[in-house]
Amino acid sequence: MSPAAKSSDENSRRSPRSSAAPSGGPSSPGRSPSSKTRKAAKKSAAKKLASQKRKADARKKTRLHGVTKSKNSFALVLGEAGGLTSGELEVNVADHQHLFRIDRSLLRRAARQVFLDFGIKRGQVTIAVVRDQAIRRLNRLYLREDEPTDVLSFSLERSGDMLEGEIIVSSETALTQAQLCGNDPEGELLLYVIHGALHLVGFDDHRPRDRAKMRQQERRYLKQFGFKVRLTPLPSPGKSS
Repeated sequence: MSPAAKSSDENSRRSPRSSAAPSGGPSSPGRSPSSKTRKAAKKSAAKKLASQKRKADARKKTRLHGVTKSKNSFALVLGEAGGLTSGELEVNVADHQHLFRIDRSLLRRAARQVFLDFGIKRGQVTIAVVRDQAIRRLNRLYLREDEPTDVLSFSLERSGDMLEGEIIVSSETALTQAQLCGNDPEGELLLYVIHGALHLVGFDDHRPRDRAKMRQQERRYLKQFGFKVRLTPLPSPGKSS
């Protein structure tokens, strides 16, 4: 599902009224508009421009914040979001936890590699690292599951080789699972980011065969970035939206 909500255009277009012809004479198509008409046209154009700017700013705010569905929904403010240039693939990482130090560059490079390998060349994806309380709130809000989870992924917009999306991962869950499985917490967290990125490029884990394909890709990328992580069975269905 796409969390980004599209706003409707409430401003109807109004064409400026033409000036009336002089009394007793024919209308003159070639005549210049009157001073009042020109002022009205300028005022109308200024209002339209201001309205378009407000809408553009609202869309930008929705993209540069975390998962945002409505004014009342929970939002994660992403610290590294910036302007996006046409033809650019930008991956941002925001750290909202203090359990352990994360390697932002590693998470960014891994997600970016997944996107490039599966044809994504443009767009913006944000990765937010949070605690269990934050991801539980998102999980309850969007998937109606009142419990913490490891990773949530949200596709905001996908068109050809362009993608805008969000990946939310829990460092607290990563630390707990790493201790249970004997993994490095950093590698466990990397696994979650890779899993979320795979969801965004179209992988699914609802069926056993699809889960197996996803696990294969996860192992591939973990190995590529120098990690060997003991993988636990994937939950069903997948934690994507």
